[in-house]
Amino acid sequence: MAANATAGDIVEVKLELDSGHREVELHSDLNAALVAAGLREQFEARTYSTRREFARQVAEAKAEDTRKRRIEKVVAALLA
Repeated sequence: MAANATAGDIVEVKLELDSGHREVELHSDLNAALVAAGLREQFEARTYSTRREFARQVAEAKAEDTRKRRIEKVVAALLA
């Protein structure tokens, strides 16, 4: 929705709390690692943005060894 406002105009802004839980699609290897380490609950307790970023890092890995290293980093971050 366009504001049709210019510099100096007074505008009204309405903020609404988004309290819903948003799902993040996980690579199967990341999900398996989280379950094996007993960290799935800790993962879900993180903010949507954090979960999305962890999932993105793993999903964008082109090589399997890169994906494994990134999964290890996610697990380490959740254990910290």
